[in-house]
Amino acid sequence: MSDDDTLLGMSPEEREQCVGMRAIVPGTGLCAVILRILDDDGVELQFPEERNARLYYPHCEVIPDFSVPRAWMPDGSPPDAHVVRRLVSKPEVEP
Repeated sequence: MSDDDTLLGMSPEEREQCVGMRAIVPGTGLCAVILRILDDDGVELQFPEERNARLYYPHCEVIPDFSVPRAWMPDGSPPDAHVVRRLVSKPEVEP
């Protein structure tokens, strides 16, 4: 893991745009959601699989996961419905 992959490698504006995204915290084996960016060195994460536990991690330990749909948009609104439908639709298989 390099700093470029983590929140540490992003500008403050880019970090703010990651609110609502799913994230990877190496070593935990758990899915997390970025709840809020606290300051220049910390982030609050929610772990749905762990009874929605909220924990704080430094930016250098959190990797935003761009490969899955976000949980919500940075302003708290739901993600675009058409994007979600496209990501979860099944590909058509020819007989």
